[in-house]
Amino acid sequence: MTLKISYYRCGGMSIGACWYHPVGDMHSFMSFYQAWTATLAGEAVVTPCQVIDREEYLKAHLPANNKAKPGYRFLSFFGFVRFFVYLLTRAKDQCSLQIYFTPAELAALKAFYMAETGTRLSTNDVVCGHMFSPIAESDTRPKSRMLSVAVDFRKRMALPPNLLGNMITSINLKFDAGSNAAEVATGLRAAVDDFDSHMDYHANHALFSGLGKKADI
Repeated sequence: MTLKISYYRCGGMSIGACWYHPVGDMHSFMSFYQAWTATLAGEAVVTPCQVIDREEYLKAHLPANNKAKPGYRFLSFFGFVRFFVYLLTRAKDQCSLQIYFTPAELAALKAFYMAETGTRLSTNDVVCGHMFSPIAESDTRPKSRMLSVAVDFRKRMALPPNLLGNMITSINLKFDAGSNAAEVATGLRAAVDDFDSHMDYHANHALFSGLGKKADI
């Protein structure tokens, strides 16, 4: 981890940090910050849950799931060429767009989609559906699209909430062209509720372990 503290002429300051994500996710990073601030304030520090061998710990505590597919994919030669051409020609055309929803707007969206679908939905479900649909519709070549949502699996896998490490995986869903916002929101909710079938830790581990064996040969 690298920390950079910047002081400003106005008297303010900011703290920047860079860390290796596979070692710890944002939850772990914030545990460090909370311990740091508690120490400076002279308050008691809550000791996080640390394990020496994370791989063996998760192997023993996560259910075996032979149906989940790895959350990673490797580009074919043709796919790599397409990606390289994209970087040279169209990547510079990309831009970032930030959209802000007020608490009242989020509540209204949630109420609307829950009434339309008759399904219990989270705020994240409805925002993903609400934004995914118009983005897909804006494509001049309609096609199925993937939606990937990061999930902290500590709570869902009954792990200690203060367990240090990278306990993040993703739910990857494929939606057909023309899927509307309500379909995306309910599809995401169904996948989250059935998270066990999407838990790909063991599949990812097996994938990279196999690559390591091939590399050793």
